[in-house]
Amino acid sequence: MTIPRLDAPTDWTIARWMTDELDAYLKADVLYWTVAPNNPLGTKMPQLTIGGLLEALVRAEAAHADLSSDQSTALPAIRQQHDRIRAAHAAAYASKALREFNSRLDAWNTYLDDAQRKPADVAGYYPHEVRARAKAHLLAQTLGRDLPTANRARLSRLDARLLPMLQPGAFVWDERLKAAFPQDTCWWLYGHLID
Repeated sequence: MTIPRLDAPTDWTIARWMTDELDAYLKADVLYWTVAPNNPLGTKMPQLTIGGLLEALVRAEAAHADLSSDQSTALPAIRQQHDRIRAAHAAAYASKALREFNSRLDAWNTYLDDAQRKPADVAGYYPHEVRARAKAHLLAQTLGRDLPTANRARLSRLDARLLPMLQPGAFVWDERLKAAFPQDTCWWLYGHLID
């Protein structure tokens, strides 16, 4: 299983719609928010989370050359809108980002458990499943010093579990994402599971 090449217009749409609902999302007591059903992607629209929004922004920015001129012009405004809403609701944003960080690590831990028990069965899913680790990375970046030491330690333990299972190699996603996920800090995107 491989992650498809970047689809900048879709990621732009996801980022725009998620950002438009970010204010309401931060005021609600849910971690996964269903975006308004009248969105252009319909049922294919992923649920809004901070990690999902950050991922969509990174993906749209990485493939910005594929956007229409209107979308390309609007992309910085979407990022600025995100930043304004985040600043206006800093405590709620940090709280949700931390909750999601732990949720992504739970999913990543489950995948690593499967990889240890039956590596041949799950190794091919690595490019898709590593998205949980990538979202945790984006959330850790956005939280910065607000990410508690215990949570950083948990992430380090999961990385230590992955290390002996990973054969270093090529970047597992679209090459245009390398700048956002450099090998020195995102080594877990450069290789494949040993099966």
